Amino acid sequence: MHFRQIPPILYTLQNLLIIILSVILCILSCSLTLLIFLPASIFRAIIYLPFTILGLFQSGGLNLTEGQRNILIVGATEGLGRQLVEEYVNDPNTTVVAASRSLESLEAMRRSLSAPREYVAKVHLEVLDVSTTLGINISDTMRRWEASYGPFTHIFSVVGSTPEQELWTLARNLYYVTI
Repeated sequence: MHFRQIPPILYTLQNLLIIILSVILCILSCSLTLLIFLPASIFRAIIYLPFTILGLFQSGGLNLTEGQRNILIVGATEGLGRQLVEEYVNDPNTTVVAASRSLESLEAMRRSLSAPREYVAKVHLEVLDVSTTLGINISDTMRRWEASYGPFTHIFSVVGSTPEQELWTLARNLYYVTI
């Protein structure tokens, strides 16, 4: 073996230190999972199991059952928003809150959706014009909707911009909602 092929002592010690620290972190992670997260998950399952079986688990003051979805679609009457509404109206255990600028367009969408058959999901129509509403007002509106319909499991914002407003202003207003 040639002398140049043997690594220097500092490199060898550095690799040993990395290996030892990796093993210690692995042991700590495993201990944390076994001693804290696993018992907490089991405890939570035991505590909430009777409530979920009886359908009494409450969130936001409304009963939510497992598998129930509350979906908010802002910009629901055209394009991608309309496609999302059409996708979710046939899902059982789903509440769709369709929001758009005008109640007339929402009513027209509802009529066209239910024309061939009745849809399965609960559909609620709400008027919201994000081009004229400040982000703080949108947050208050969303809190009010969550109090009425339950917590949202999915939120889609697929609004377009208006000629009077720049896209960045729209994005900023919707950003306040997601915080």
